[in-house]
Amino acid sequence: MAILGGRLIGIVRAVAPLVAGASRMSFARFPPYDVVGSGLWAATFVLIGYFSWRNIDKAAEIAARGTLAGGATPAVGVAVVAAHPMLRTPERRAKARRWMRERRAGRHNAAQ
Repeated sequence: MAILGGRLIGIVRAVAPLVAGASRMSFARFPPYDVVGSGLWAATFVLIGYFSWRNIDKAAEIAARGTLAGGATPAVGVAVVAAHPMLRTPERRAKARRWMRERRAGRHNAAQ
């Protein structure tokens, strides 16, 4: 799924082949997913262009929103997965609260 969906998300598109190789994905399995993902990527932008040929600015806006959403969703997921173990215990949550308070206080003092 990462290879297939990776064609639609820029940063994943660059990293997915490396991860596939590192995880020892067989070469016979990689090209079909890669070709289907590339086809979906091409079809998406061709259809955006076809349905909005009269207003290229609107097409660019739609494409940018889709790219932003496609990139922000995995980033939020990674942040949640990374934060969960760190904030599981009350001591670590208290430490995180202190750290945030110190940062806010420092920013408030710097603004004055």
